[in-house]
Amino acid sequence: MSEILRGLAANGLTLVIVEHKLKELMKLVKRVVVLHYGKKIADGAPEEVSRDEQVLKAYLGRRWSKNNA
Repeated sequence: MSEILRGLAANGLTLVIVEHKLKELMKLVKRVVVLHYGKKIADGAPEEVSRDEQVLKAYLGRRWSKNNA
């Protein structure tokens, strides 16, 4: 599936992917938008978003984000 999506994007097609397997998603995309209860809490490059404090708190828990920031 990843190869098909990369091919479509390479041909100029914009894709919206809703996915919870973040490891695979981050390999595929140039931009990530993170929603939490319908509110946008982050928007940017995968590397940037994966370090965002709001994203870490929302999806990994407050304790994790403080211990691993």
